[in-house]
Amino acid sequence: MLGRLPPVNGLLLGPPAGYRFPREVIAVAVRWYLRYGLSYRDVEELLAERGIEVDHVTVYRWVQRFTSEFIDSARPIVEPYSLRRTRDGHIVLFVVNDRGLLRTYRVDRITGVRATTQTFTPRYRVEF
Repeated sequence: MLGRLPPVNGLLLGPPAGYRFPREVIAVAVRWYLRYGLSYRDVEELLAERGIEVDHVTVYRWVQRFTSEFIDSARPIVEPYSLRRTRDGHIVLFVVNDRGLLRTYRVDRITGVRATTQTFTPRYRVEF
């Protein structure tokens, strides 16, 4: 989709459809707002210092439009490792995160995930 902002393989194309500023400018403004907790006027001022005249309302619109795409691209990647049942009867998912660390999650408490069509194949035997 042309309107998406996060780079694919580090490659940024021209402005998103319907936008006047290059995607690099929009991406920087949204990142500054999200990462550093700046106000829209602060982002407007930082961009002005770099020679980019943009209104704080425009920054607000960019943040409203593109925040979800930044969040999607920032989600940690985990690799399913194994499932086990605890003595209390809870099912625990063991995963390896993108840094190679083993993490555990109670399956009944996992929130904010999207379903996938990819088949779960644990590295080791599922222990129940």
